[in-house]
Amino acid sequence: MLISSSDLIALGEQDPDQSDAGKQGKKKKRIVEAPRACSYFHCEYSLLGDEKDVVKTDVVTYGVAAKIYTEGQEAKVLKTWQEGDTTWVAWTHA
Repeated sequence: MLISSSDLIALGEQDPDQSDAGKQGKKKKRIVEAPRACSYFHCEYSLLGDEKDVVKTDVVTYGVAAKIYTEGQEAKVLKTWQEGDTTWVAWTHA
C-alpha cells in the first residue's frame, strides 16, 4: 500500500539572507551556519479509521526544505515549494 500526503504549512516572512543565497551563485563563496528550524508539526492519522494503526509523523521545516520523522522509519529530507504565501511539503508513506 502506498500513501501520498501533502500538508499546508503557514510560515512567517522568509529570512532575506536565505533568499539571497541562490543569487550569489559562483561569485563568492561564503560560510553559512546550519539553518534554523522555522516550524515544528506533529501529525497523527489513521488511514482506515482503525485506532490501532495510527501513523505518527513529526515535520520540521527549514524554509526550502523539511525533515519528516515517521515512527518506525528513517527520517527523510524533502524539498518544499511555495505558492504565494503558502509553503507545501509532500511525502509518501509505504
